[in-house]
Amino acid sequence: MGTVTLRALHKSFGSVPVLSGVSLDIADGEFVSIVGPSGCGKSTMLRIIAGLEVQDEGAVEIDGRSMAYVRPKARDVAMVFQSYALYPHMSVERNISVPLLMRRLTTAQRLPLIGRFLPGARAVSAAIAQDVRSVAGALELTPLLGRKPGQLSGGQRQRVAVARAMVRRPKVFLMDEPLSNLDAKLRVQMRTEIKELHAKLRATFVYVTHDQSEAMTMSDRVGVMIDGELIQIAAPHVLYDDPEDIRIATFIGSPRINLIAAHVADDGSLHAAGRLLALDHRLAKAARITVGVRPEAIGLAQDDTETAMRARIRLVEHLGSDLLVHAESADGAEKLIARLEPRTGRHLRAGDVVGLTFDPAAALLFDQDGRRLRFPRERPHALLSRVLAET
Repeated sequence: MGTVTLRALHKSFGSVPVLSGVSLDIADGEFVSIVGPSGCGKSTMLRIIAGLEVQDEGAVEIDGRSMAYVRPKARDVAMVFQSYALYPHMSVERNISVPLLMRRLTTAQRLPLIGRFLPGARAVSAAIAQDVRSVAGALELTPLLGRKPGQLSGGQRQRVAVARAMVRRPKVFLMDEPLSNLDAKLRVQMRTEIKELHAKLRATFVYVTHDQSEAMTMSDRVGVMIDGELIQIAAPHVLYDDPEDIRIATFIGSPRINLIAAHVADDGSLHAAGRLLALDHRLAKAARITVGVRPEAIGLAQDDTETAMRARIRLVEHLGSDLLVHAESADGAEKLIARLEPRTGRHLRAGDVVGLTFDPAAALLFDQDGRRLRFPRERPHALLSRVLAET
């Protein structure tokens, strides 16, 4: 078992609050990622789970057991750091074996020269060597066991750091931005390897990153942390399609979601970017809200229809499989990004004036405080029933 429970964690460094009431339940064998901007408190939360930091308030439980006053080495967790933290003077084999040497050999048996000749030392060392070879084989490190860290590439060093954590077979793996030092190509490769490792071990993984691509592609659930608060935790597709807060909507997704200012007129109708939106919104007159539309929900109007929003193209980005069109509304008030198929937009150039439409079923509404607006008789992903003609 490897369940992790956090209860109302608070942590401050001096007068600076870092965590503000973080609560989280992680099931045994689950892969949970915590994503957020730098300085939001995600690494501090991970260090508290590991016992490397002590919370000011709240509780940490592993397998239902309180970790209060439990030393890091007694928590049965393994942590993989951003900086690898390998011993430069030791071989790969020795680096991987360090946790087992510290746990299985006595202080006397670890002494140089004479330790190996003490009773039981040889049998324990042989068992450790077997475990190291097994883990090295799983991570394709066998040919590298005799090398020093300085002779390895970044990806190889990262695999050694993972192997050193894995060899202990802990209940919980804690990973603190382990891929941030790798180049883009290697980062994609290591994402696959870590996901396959999780599937093989079925251990509990808590993964911290500022890269949403890592979190969204590897995790069973993703938690978004902003300014020390865990705003929402859900499956990756839920965070993208159905965010509870405008901060989540803007943080998740690349390119970021289009946000269009909207308001309720005196007659109760809802207007956004000069368009009348037919919606049983039940909002008060003069209410100001924000309409969120993902770039892939925006498309080019097939003809000069009255429902199209006129926009001037500022920039066209050709990304191979996608084409990003950056535009602004006719009055310059709204900046929009549309993700198009290359074949539909190859003719577009900066300065062109085009008609843009968006899929009303994919629109999201937020109040002036950034909270998601929902209405009883509306499906979460179909808040806007249709778009009427421009006023």
